[in-house]
Amino acid sequence: MLLCSIVKDILGAKSGFLLFLSTCLTACTNGPLKVFERTYLAVPSGENSNYYRITVRASTQLSDAKYSSAWFPAYAVDSLYGFSNVETDIKHLKTEQELQDQLNLAIKESHKKYLDVAKDPSKSEEEVEKHLLAQRRVRASAGADTPLPKGAVEFEYDPSRNLVLRHAGQKRIFTLSANPNEVTNKIQTAAGTMQTGVQLSRLFDAIKSREKQREEEFGARLSVDKKLDAAIAKQMDGILSNLGEDTKLERDDLLAEIEALLLVVETSQ
Repeated sequence: MLLCSIVKDILGAKSGFLLFLSTCLTACTNGPLKVFERTYLAVPSGENSNYYRITVRASTQLSDAKYSSAWFPAYAVDSLYGFSNVETDIKHLKTEQELQDQLNLAIKESHKKYLDVAKDPSKSEEEVEKHLLAQRRVRASAGADTPLPKGAVEFEYDPSRNLVLRHAGQKRIFTLSANPNEVTNKIQTAAGTMQTGVQLSRLFDAIKSREKQREEEFGARLSVDKKLDAAIAKQMDGILSNLGEDTKLERDDLLAEIEALLLVVETSQ
């Protein structure tokens, strides 16, 4: 016999803090099992936040049961039920990681500049405050109150959402079974496979970028070689034109030009 109920109460509050409280009285047993878990989640809504109280009660009789709950990437959960597209998810994750790399770099740079100013006694408090503000600005993102152009609509798609709001790109899974690890392992495997796809995609991009750079370098060398060949050919034409009977150059002068031409050819090889 299995009885499981989830009760959600919505509590309004003017706070932007995230409160998370979880209590599990009993998680594993070979006999009767009773589970109680309560969680509070904050969902920002403009200047306010809505708080959701999630209560989980479950019980089993005469069974080997275990209970678990955890957050997992939404794409990994959806992939188990065929609700996702691997190619699209890889592109989404790749973009998210690229944005995270940019954010990490900006955070490090702004923090270093702040420390350089903060440790210098000759710097004023105003300068220190400017660099503190810069640290906060690099961690800022457009909010709900940021106006859009007239007549515009905003995409729901946002690869940076998971970086801005905790658990935005995740789903919470509640599992009550004899082996909940079987479910979580499948989700983790799907997540690992997707991450592998992202890494392979980034590797392919690096290879393509390197090949493009090589092509550009080869093209530049080829352009220089063409100009050099044209100059050598022109110089050879000049020497050949002076080999006739009516040439005005002496033999030694011709030999000097030929030696100069040979030197240019050898240098270009």
